[in-house]
Amino acid sequence: MSFFVLSGKYLIQRLFQFVIFSNLFISVSSITLTLSTFLILNTNFGSHDVPFLLFIFASTFLTYNVHIWYKKAGDDASLPRNIWRMRHSVLIKNLFVFFLMGLLVSLFFISSKVIWFTMHLAVFSLFYSAPLLNFKRIPFLKIFLISYVWSVSTVVLPSINKGLGFFDKEVIEIFVQRFIFILALAIPFDIRDIELDKRNNIDTLPTLMGFGGAKLLSVILLILFILLGCLFYGLDYTFYSRLAIGILAIFLILKIKRSRSDLYYMVGIDGIMILSYVFLFVFKMLFSLGI
Repeated sequence: MSFFVLSGKYLIQRLFQFVIFSNLFISVSSITLTLSTFLILNTNFGSHDVPFLLFIFASTFLTYNVHIWYKKAGDDASLPRNIWRMRHSVLIKNLFVFFLMGLLVSLFFISSKVIWFTMHLAVFSLFYSAPLLNFKRIPFLKIFLISYVWSVSTVVLPSINKGLGFFDKEVIEIFVQRFIFILALAIPFDIRDIELDKRNNIDTLPTLMGFGGAKLLSVILLILFILLGCLFYGLDYTFYSRLAIGILAIFLILKIKRSRSDLYYMVGIDGIMILSYVFLFVFKMLFSLGI
């Protein structure tokens, strides 16, 4: 019996590492943030939106795994996530090709405006840590670039695909909130990499402000995220969902220590993006029931 228990735990651990370290988990986060946009905009979600979700999921997966084809500049090969990826490079490359095919198929079913608007995001993502033109090394750009790409991908692109314009009032409001939210969640990852960035002479907010200062900035941004929700929408279901997810995110950020493992960030912090949709959906249901 103990053999089967140990075997079961081992398989669960292997599966867990696969989902997290292969970047499938962060790709799911892009889907949930996109669904959050649909929910806030009160747009009907149907089977016709599946190709667009495939496009978002595949784009995220490819962006986060493109470095499997080259040596990622300034990365630490001794980190658990990088050890796993080196050992399973063939698997990741196969998944890369699979989702690349999925991305190409999805292009036949989504708005041409989305495709054209995505072009500049592809350039930013491709050169984020590429050997020749490494945007990551431009002082303080990294975190704002990440926030911009994620906000456009999960707010602007879904809105355009639904026939809305970038300058529609509600789209701008969601974009501003999403940018601040992603910025607040991206800072902890720069905190995680503070020593690595120092060794590679990469200027980030944590290397400038220090460990405590960067945590404080992240908390302030999350408070601003909550307050903006109240300003834009009043005390509706979106405010209470943002309040709940904001408090949870603040708690996790305050608990960050220099010794925290990769999984704390890749599951805990990234998981906030998935829970944000769950909270939004639950609070909308509660409000619709008059609870």
